[in-house]
This record gives sequence, C-alpha cells and structure tokens, in this order.
Amino acid sequence: MLGEVLRLVEVSRRPVSLEEIAAALGRPPSAIEGMLETLMRLGRIEQVQANLCQRCPAKQVCAETDGISQCYQLKAG
Repeated sequence: MLGEVLRLVEVSRRPVSLEEIAAALGRPPSAIEGMLETLMRLGRIEQVQANLCQRCPAKQVCAETDGISQCYQLKAG
C-alpha cells in the first residue's frame, strides 16, 4: 500500500491532497495519513501548502481543493 501511495504522488503532475489519495485508493484518509508521514520521513515526498494547488493550471478540473490545507508532492532532489 505504501508503494501505491508513492506511485500516485509520482504520476501526478501537481501536488495532491490527502483526500485525493484516499479516494483514489478507496481508503479513509485516516488510513493514508500514516503512510504519507512515513514517506516524508524517508525523504520521498514533501508536504506543501494548498496555495500551490490554488495556482495550479489544473485547478478547474481538479478534485475539490476548498478547505484542503496541505498537499503532497515528490521531494525535489
């Protein structure tokens, strides 16, 4: 499952929210949070402010971003 979470973040062309990842995997957000924390500790992904999502050109077709405070993306480097 950890690999599936990482793969979703990898293939996304923009930061993705916890809610989007959970919906894509058919799991509750509470089940995904720990995996995201593990991937951040391993240095694979990073948490970014949702305002990056607000500037994203895909915003109009994106899943709801209202109320989302954090998104995730691959860590640069």
